[in-house]
Amino acid sequence: MLESCAGLGIELKRRMFTMDFQTAIALVSVGEGVAVVPQSVGSVQRTGVRFHEIVNPLAKTGVSVNHRLDEQGVHVRNFVAIAQKVARKTF
Repeated sequence: MLESCAGLGIELKRRMFTMDFQTAIALVSVGEGVAVVPQSVGSVQRTGVRFHEIVNPLAKTGVSVNHRLDEQGVHVRNFVAIAQKVARKTF
């Protein structure tokens, strides 16, 4: 993303990184720049914030299923199997 900005002639004087989309949106709402967030965040209404879709046919998001190593019950195995089946159909 930073390279794309530079390619468009956009100079970034400061950069802040956060893994929390609420923090990212809050920074944008107080005038601290722009943020790249998942499309699902666009449904959150925030005064002074506008969302724009970034269209890139090659863009993909990784999906993972996590569970405790010591939890190997049948319900965990079934959930993982269902998640894998759905992910294969989706991606």
